[in-house]
Amino acid sequence: AIILKSCGHVLLSSYVKELVLPTMRCPACNKKISNNKKEMIELKQGGTSYSGGGEAVESSKYKTGVR
Repeated sequence: AIILKSCGHVLLSSYVKELVLPTMRCPACNKKISNNKKEMIELKQGGTSYSGGGEAVESSKYKTGVR
């Protein structure tokens, strides 16, 4: 996914290649987009983190022996 900074719309990267780059306009709102590479930000999944790094996380209830 890629976010267009000028208008804030998020598009699939395949749509950006097919629709945005030839015309340099947002297909959702028709706003002009500059030729600057900083105008389009690629969104990526986080690499690693404490809670699993993108993998399935399973939780379980902890029971103590004390009542």
